Amino acid sequence: LGGCSIIGFGLCNGANLSGLNLEGASLSMAALDSANLSNSYLRKAALKLAGMANANLSKAYLGSANLSGANLTYADLTGADLEGAMFGEANLMGANLEGANLHGANFSLARWFNGRKCGVRSVGFCRQ
Repeated sequence: LGGCSIIGFGLCNGANLSGLNLEGASLSMAALDSANLSNSYLRKAALKLAGMANANLSKAYLGSANLSGANLTYADLTGADLEGAMFGEANLMGANLEGANLHGANFSLARWFNGRKCGVRSVGFCRQ
């Protein structure tokens, strides 16, 4: 799929998965560093502990997706729909969230784009 194997832990570093419908996909612990997931539909996808450093998730739909513990350092999330997504303990250091819909997104204990750790009740934004 898009030049990678999504079986098991998924070795998809640098893969082009742009515009794909991956609703409900099980991608926990997948290697997606530098992957292109722009305009992809990832509603309710399981991306726990996924490696997504430098990934392009611009304009992706991640509603209710689980990204707990994911590494999203320097990821491009511009214009992404993150409504209701779970980012507990995820690393968003250096990520670009410009224009992203953060309504209801849970950032509890996540590492925010500025390097600070979010508080426990960080829903919709990072309480530091």
